[in-house]
Amino acid sequence: MILKLRGVGNPDLQQYADVSEPRILEVGSFAEASKRTREYIEEWNLGGGNLVAEIFDKRRNGRQLAHVSYNGRVWKGTAGLDGKPLYSPSSQKQCTNNEPAITI
Repeated sequence: MILKLRGVGNPDLQQYADVSEPRILEVGSFAEASKRTREYIEEWNLGGGNLVAEIFDKRRNGRQLAHVSYNGRVWKGTAGLDGKPLYSPSSQKQCTNNEPAITI
């Protein structure tokens, strides 16, 4: 999987340019994507309104699989949509919601 991270400006704070260097990482699990996202947030001192963290499937033409929210949870699909939780760092395991996890 490919994790793409970037910090975007928050218009509420009159920030209109990116506020961090974008990063593209290869990750082996949702847990690793969550951990790397939290490290990126800490490194760049990002707030919830600044973070864009997307997970793509490198084997399926780069299709977006999931996104990572500010709290480190991994959600199926694109941010802003009603995604199903796939991983929660507080439980340290894949989530199960009567639905199979995405197979990578």
